[in-house]
Amino acid sequence: MISKMVITLDINFVAVYRSGPLIKLCLDYLGRNPDQDPTQFLSANSLNQNNKMCLAKYLRNLKVRSTGIHASKVHSIKDVSVHGADSLRLKTEDREISVAALFQDIGYTLRYPSLICVQVSSRTWFPLECCEVIPGQVFRKKKEPHQGYRMAEFSSLRPSVCLQSIRDGLEVLGYSSNKYLQEFGMNVEPNPMTIKGRVLPPPTLVYGRNETITPQDGRWNVRDTTLYRPAKIEGCAIIIYDGRFRPEYERHLKQGLLHAAHTLQIKGMPPDPPVLRKNAASSATLNHIKEAALMHKSAKGNMPNLIIVVLPDVEGRDIYLRIKNAGDIKIGVATQCLRALPCSRGSDHYFSNVCLKINVKLGGINYIPMTRNLPFLKDAAHSTLVVGADIKYGGQGRSSKPAYAAIVGSVDPDISKYVAISRPQNRRVDTIQDLADMISDILSKFMNYREVVEKSANLAPQRILFFRNTNSEGDPEVRNLWTTL
Repeated sequence: MISKMVITLDINFVAVYRSGPLIKLCLDYLGRNPDQDPTQFLSANSLNQNNKMCLAKYLRNLKVRSTGIHASKVHSIKDVSVHGADSLRLKTEDREISVAALFQDIGYTLRYPSLICVQVSSRTWFPLECCEVIPGQVFRKKKEPHQGYRMAEFSSLRPSVCLQSIRDGLEVLGYSSNKYLQEFGMNVEPNPMTIKGRVLPPPTLVYGRNETITPQDGRWNVRDTTLYRPAKIEGCAIIIYDGRFRPEYERHLKQGLLHAAHTLQIKGMPPDPPVLRKNAASSATLNHIKEAALMHKSAKGNMPNLIIVVLPDVEGRDIYLRIKNAGDIKIGVATQCLRALPCSRGSDHYFSNVCLKINVKLGGINYIPMTRNLPFLKDAAHSTLVVGADIKYGGQGRSSKPAYAAIVGSVDPDISKYVAISRPQNRRVDTIQDLADMISDILSKFMNYREVVEKSANLAPQRILFFRNTNSEGDPEVRNLWTTL
């Protein structure tokens, strides 16, 4: 037991906008080399409507300083223009003039007049090349998946480096010279506490043909292994939303998926699935999936149970959400989304990971924990239901949005198949309001699976393991749940 006050210090990372020329920031956002010629990527003719919308959303409220006129003032970006500086025309008191010509009049000749402009007020537009991004601006908007991965990679420090950073932070706080602590006779020990710990042995995983793998340092390789229960692909079609995805990339994608599926013994992956190419700016995603499915039926005679979707690297998030809504909710077909750049040059390892996701979505099982590692959970005579629950709150500045409570629960004896339920609730409530009702739904699915799939006579679980990151058995939320059950 700790018999003294403790100060907890940790390192926090935030994403910030790249400072410096605005052109470089825009190129970086579009996935281009910031030192490339911006004309081929940021001119009015080279940016499609969807890219412009995404770029405007990304730059909105970003603070910049003009290097042309009003150089000492800081402006906030409101929007981006449809036209380039050479064709975007402004009305003055006595004439109409293009932005490029206006800057020419004040002695500033634009190097890239065809590039789009940014709006900083109702009547003021600045060319991209005339703007510098103010340093230290925190990026508070939702990150694209690839941005999240880069953030996680950047913030992953070795324990020794992390500890040294915390020590340096302690010196910055200056507790040793704090006069208030000294007046109370308190001092802060500069060395961290030492506690005893142990590393739990990783469970052994069982793949197909009863092959086993023991993870090392949290990793394991599926090379030369087969899945515990491979799914069957009844049909597959591909939708490509990236206009730069060339035919050779398409062939590489098909060959990579076919080889990985064959290696993992996932049956039914076609060598040449039909391909549908669509504009990323279109919002008719539901119709695209239906069209791809009918294209497959026309060519192969049956409806597919899998749609592969290639998304643009930059503006893919909005399409991703529409794809999942259409496939998972409205149509009921499995969808696997891939970013264009990684899948155009993906390795065998990359496509193996993709097929692991596909297998689970089609009802297969990749691997299970060995029985002797988890005797408590896999006791056939006393079935166990594993439940995890949490609440997702809206981000900063989203006070009007509800919170979402989510629960997942296992349904099979191998603790490898889960069902999920989510519901909106009052964002000011820290407990899950419909917890008992949601758990009852999980229980019903658990018992139905055991009856229909496992053909078991003992339907109800004998034990429930409930994981909740903020609650213990003594909390009212959990006590009320047990009372209801």
